[in-house]
Amino acid sequence: MLDRAWIESYYHTYNSGDSDALITYYHPDVELTSAQGVISGAQTIIDTYQFITARFIDHMRPEAIAIDGNIAVVDIFDEFTAKIDVDDFMGRALAAGDSFHLHLRGTYVVHEKQIHKITLELLG
Repeated sequence: MLDRAWIESYYHTYNSGDSDALITYYHPDVELTSAQGVISGAQTIIDTYQFITARFIDHMRPEAIAIDGNIAVVDIFDEFTAKIDVDDFMGRALAAGDSFHLHLRGTYVVHEKQIHKITLELLG
């Protein structure tokens, strides 16, 4: 059964930068939907994660977690700090050391301790 501790461990792993550990949370056919579009497959998500973490320290902090059966809805504070100069990331240029943050809502569908679907929404 999905619980708060499992969701918190997912974010801890995400923040660790360990893509080998992170991929174990994803079903091979996971689908992630965000403002940037839809990406499918655990390895595609990890490739995107590695692209981001090569350029940023990306720290996601769950601020509120609601669980209903196999669905978790999480309000997230996501802070990015540039490791290098970045010409364009989500429509902004950043110098090394610059930071910005997003308020997101993630909806996760989880079966047998693997995420099958993620929907990320930008909150105001």
